Amino acid sequence: MARTGCRRTVLKIAGAAWTVGLAGCLGAGSTGDGAGTTGDGTSESETGPTAAGDASWPTFGGTAANAGYAATEGPVESVAERWRLETGAAVRGGPVVADGAVYVGNDAGILSALDAGTGETTWRFETGEAIRHSPSVTEGTVYVGSDDGFVYALDAATGAERWRNEVVPDSGPTVVEGTVYVGGDWSSVYALEAETGEERWRFETDGEYVHTTPAVVDDTVYVGSADGAIHAIDARSGEADWQFGTDETVRGSPAVADGTVYAGSGDGFVYALEASTGEERWRFETDGYPNTTPAVHDDTVFVGCGTESTDRRGDLIALDAATGDVRWEFRVEEQVRTGPAVTDDAVYVGSDDGAVHAVDVESGEHRWRFPTTDAIVSSPAVAGGAVFVGSDDRRVYAIGER
Repeated sequence: MARTGCRRTVLKIAGAAWTVGLAGCLGAGSTGDGAGTTGDGTSESETGPTAAGDASWPTFGGTAANAGYAATEGPVESVAERWRLETGAAVRGGPVVADGAVYVGNDAGILSALDAGTGETTWRFETGEAIRHSPSVTEGTVYVGSDDGFVYALDAATGAERWRNEVVPDSGPTVVEGTVYVGGDWSSVYALEAETGEERWRFETDGEYVHTTPAVVDDTVYVGSADGAIHAIDARSGEADWQFGTDETVRGSPAVADGTVYAGSGDGFVYALEASTGEERWRFETDGYPNTTPAVHDDTVFVGCGTESTDRRGDLIALDAATGDVRWEFRVEEQVRTGPAVTDDAVYVGSDDGAVHAVDVESGEHRWRFPTTDAIVSSPAVAGGAVFVGSDDRRVYAIGER
């Protein structure tokens, strides 16, 4: 029977029936040197970066935790286009924002650096094939994977190539403490030296590919894989800590917040797992496919999903982070294939209906709809009071308060 919507079913499971303990220990250290702020303005705590800064969204999901929360104000009451740029090919990887620049790739294999205020192009770098995932920016370097088989490190100011490594990436990179973590097309997760691109370690899954951008928190790397599992890997050694099995491919990247890993699977469930052990806290059953990355803010998890129904509609669901109970559900005209971005006031998500939607974070009330001319599978970024998003209509948009 075709799945027709998001069913409000939560299974709370005590124990770890589907959790397999493996060799390796979780490190006791934290991402960084304790409380404070990182160089890009990202807040940091014992569990690692928790929010993108006011003027930055430097990596997929805003921080290395993939949690999708920005400590900034975005457009809420009304919306207007600030600028748009024609890139020449579909834009499927989400833009990132750092130091006043927007970095975004397209299906023609071109990575562009744009002025965040005007949309003017600063530089362009051509790879050999499509760039389908978000780049990551840190300490003056942009890291990006391409379907030509290479991960590239580029000077953020000029676009000059610093190095490339042929690891056949199939995810966006996550960069933490001098290491680039990326999922690969041949079942592997790679850790590369950020300065040189030299491989530090690789971790083999049982799937054909790792499509999810790694979340890296407290010296642990979390990924989903085509083997249907969520894996926790020691960030320093590359040894497995634990894995949790689902019944289908995990395509949406895990998000980590407050000691919990949240991830959706092609089996129709959203899972909440104890980050240190992989023990299942709860699962929420949808009637769709939650193949996007959840966003997490305060005590709420926001999940987008699509369906196989004839109307192909989608949903944005807000779940209680502790229990998995539904707080609200917003229905979209077509499938939601982007990870949500959330601020204190609104949740932003793109849809196959070709629009960006803003939804009230507390009530689920629809605030506004910004149309493009084709499907949006590019996850939005929120920085400096604006929403940045790509579309299959070959454009990048900056959207702000009217």
